[in-house]
Amino acid sequence: MKVIQKALRPQGFDSEPLAGAPSPKPSSSPGTFQCTNTRPIWPGRSVGDFPAAIQSAFVDAARKFNIPTCVLSGIASVEGSRMTLLTDAEANAITRNWSATPEQEIPESQYPGLLKKINCSANSAGAVGPMQVTIDSWTAYQNASGSNAPSRCNARDAIFATAMFLTQGRLPIYGYPSGSNWSDPRKFCAAGQTNYGSCRLDAPTCNNLGTNYCDFILNYCKNNDPRDNIAKAAKCSDYSDMNADSK
Repeated sequence: MKVIQKALRPQGFDSEPLAGAPSPKPSSSPGTFQCTNTRPIWPGRSVGDFPAAIQSAFVDAARKFNIPTCVLSGIASVEGSRMTLLTDAEANAITRNWSATPEQEIPESQYPGLLKKINCSANSAGAVGPMQVTIDSWTAYQNASGSNAPSRCNARDAIFATAMFLTQGRLPIYGYPSGSNWSDPRKFCAAGQTNYGSCRLDAPTCNNLGTNYCDFILNYCKNNDPRDNIAKAAKCSDYSDMNADSK
């Protein structure tokens, strides 16, 4: 069943521009939003920038749901960039199998500031956790990891839910059934479109990424997973249905 929503990451970033990201100013021209940026587009955080426990979650979810690791780490690079700053102990704490609430599993007294680092409080659109999962998406895919007490604040649970949401819930709408290969660049664009809600360039993506969300995911995978053999010249605007909001 098609879910009408702004997907896992609703439009509108609540955080400050990501560290190391360009800070371009939108043009004042009427019509299509343009990103005035003379600096390089932000490349994102590579898989190797994340702690080992987070990397393992990417790999395990990618294998289970037939999705490139780079799609998951690319999304996390935007939505949970601060995970790259976690200690191994903190990363292990948010990827182990939980049996209680986040506040009980990673108490402030033992892991000061960790709940904030992983965005465990809902933003203005109700998205929670390091992958910024909304409650409607979570309700359908919360058991993806098989955790005893799945939580949007648990990075492993959230990464698995994202992978299942994309491959089984949304990409089939674009003509990519679960289990299909990733040889078509459009599929990477569709993953970005359905995760963010749009491929349109807007102020949040301009200020945080220097490009639209979909081309960020496509370019990120070109640079971080060469095994996918994505055509270097491919861009999401090549596809007419990528110039609109999510299906």
